[in-house]
Amino acid sequence: MAAYAASVSLMNLMEQIENHPRLSISVDENQIESLREKIGFFLKFIETNTRGAINNEAQVLLSQIASSAYSAEDVIKSHVFDQTHAMEDAKRKVTIIKPTNSMPLLCCLKEAVTTESDPLHQINDGSISLLDLHTVIDDMYSIKKKVMEFKDDLQPAYSMPVTTTTSSSTPFTSITGKSTMVGFEVELHELLERLTGLQSNLQIIPIVGMGGIGKTTLAKYAYENSLIMRPFYIRRWVTVSQKYDARGLLLQLLSEQSSEMDSKTDEQLGDVLYTRLCGRKYLIVIDDIWSVEAWEKLKRFFPNDKNGSRIVVTTRILDVANDFGSSCLRVNFLDDGKSWKLFCEKAFGDQSGCPSELEDTGKEIVKKCKGLPLSISVIGGLLGRSHKTQEYWKIISKDLISNLNREQDENCSSILSLSYTYLPPHLKPCFLFMGFFPEDDKIHVSTLIKLWVAEGFIKPNKAQSLEDIAIGHFNDLIDMNLILRYSSEANGRVAYCKIHDLLRDLCIRVGHSEKFICMMKDVPKGIRVGILSERHFILDERIPRFIIHSDHMFFQSIPYSSTSLLWNLQTLILNNIVDAPSEIWEMRQLRHLNILKLYLPHPPQSRKQQKKDILLPNLQTLKNVINFKWSEEVCKSVPNVTKLNLVV
Repeated sequence: MAAYAASVSLMNLMEQIENHPRLSISVDENQIESLREKIGFFLKFIETNTRGAINNEAQVLLSQIASSAYSAEDVIKSHVFDQTHAMEDAKRKVTIIKPTNSMPLLCCLKEAVTTESDPLHQINDGSISLLDLHTVIDDMYSIKKKVMEFKDDLQPAYSMPVTTTTSSSTPFTSITGKSTMVGFEVELHELLERLTGLQSNLQIIPIVGMGGIGKTTLAKYAYENSLIMRPFYIRRWVTVSQKYDARGLLLQLLSEQSSEMDSKTDEQLGDVLYTRLCGRKYLIVIDDIWSVEAWEKLKRFFPNDKNGSRIVVTTRILDVANDFGSSCLRVNFLDDGKSWKLFCEKAFGDQSGCPSELEDTGKEIVKKCKGLPLSISVIGGLLGRSHKTQEYWKIISKDLISNLNREQDENCSSILSLSYTYLPPHLKPCFLFMGFFPEDDKIHVSTLIKLWVAEGFIKPNKAQSLEDIAIGHFNDLIDMNLILRYSSEANGRVAYCKIHDLLRDLCIRVGHSEKFICMMKDVPKGIRVGILSERHFILDERIPRFIIHSDHMFFQSIPYSSTSLLWNLQTLILNNIVDAPSEIWEMRQLRHLNILKLYLPHPPQSRKQQKKDILLPNLQTLKNVINFKWSEEVCKSVPNVTKLNLVV
């Protein structure tokens, strides 16, 4: 939720400034202390009293908390921005990100939440007039009084167990382990038979069913089955989606990205694919196809050598499935028995099953899912990590029935919305952030963790790094089936993840309603959306925390004298050669430096080794550093590096 994210982000910002050797003297300590007290109060209120369905009065209070926290952050950042400019004697504004012709300037914006009584954001001629911090603190004080009055009449809310520890040896590994195929054993058997049948001609097998019904899950189980992996010489999986890119699909099928391939036309890429498949038994899965046009652009590149090759296609649209000219494998809703079996697996895992005192309420909840596996999995994941008491489950059931009665429920969206409503506050911003990524995008988990940290979503504790806390949040969302595993490393770590289309739609819908995110339309697939998800479209007033270089975005050269102005930059990923200036040692918030080739100067000489002489105390990743002498002085300057790569 916006209120939690804004409050934690402000708290992190104040701590960063206090620990900065120069910026700490540019803010008033009394004002910062007053802010810290009020933000601490707000966070306690949010964490304790906003779980589950809340009334309109609470919604207004949360909106005001978010607005005031965002405003305080704006005032502080604006002040620090002016101070650092003065320190560097730089009067001009710095351009940080330059748009290319192929992408919008910003792919997504996180908007401040404002209310009619909120005087803190005034837009005049395209600029923001920020009032002083004293005004913001006064506004927070009035909100605090309203919250205290509201709490007097508030019933205590249930809360979910909070993840506080994560084993550093097994990050990105969900505690529930590998799931099993539940409810579609008959369909899986039929699919395996059609894949391994004696027909030598190329066979196309369409799988059809509504969103969330389990088409992709069914295809994936077959694709990864050991009986299937052995006989097929080549196996490829591509996801099409509503807005597809034929060239991108061809490159996925080739599993190759190189300058040689980039220079080829689509027709040439298709010819390369045809040549590689020719004479070999292959299995292709084309997931989530929405139109025959996408198939028409690809089908001529799949040779029919009468060697038992197969193509599996999943689609929500029956007309599209019928156009393939072969019998469809229909995936239907689960019956009551299979629905209950799936729910118990998601809620209780390897435990003995549902306790008898919860069974009646549990079956009532499952019945409302109408046999849709996605809804059953999500509600099962939610209840599996909540209080397993009759009282709590009846609250969930009552809220679910209320939502179903209030609106026409297509795709069981009320059940999915309920899963968000009952998330603990610390997971809500992380979940909503998933809406930033393009539909069906394959998301690198390590990058996602860094983004959550850079966005300021993670509330710190003394026992763990922010990244370890974020890993715990990720595992929780995996266990609740709100984020899906896409691929894992050999050690079991989740390397890439995805989010179901219906859940992504929920993220965008809720994010818009809470004014947490604002998505631009027609964002090209492949752009790493969210990396500059600032609340306001004022580029020269904003210092990014996360910069990534890709085909669609690049880091414009910054004058060396201005590099230290990026005081809040945490993650820098560049696919080019960088000769870093000495001012890089003043960027104390840096956590991850991953550059193709980095020429790094030695740190400046310190007078005495004091706490504040630790130049980059947060740096954890330092990769591809060329011809750098690693000395004792350097070790003292970066004491928390865990990933280091030096190139001689």
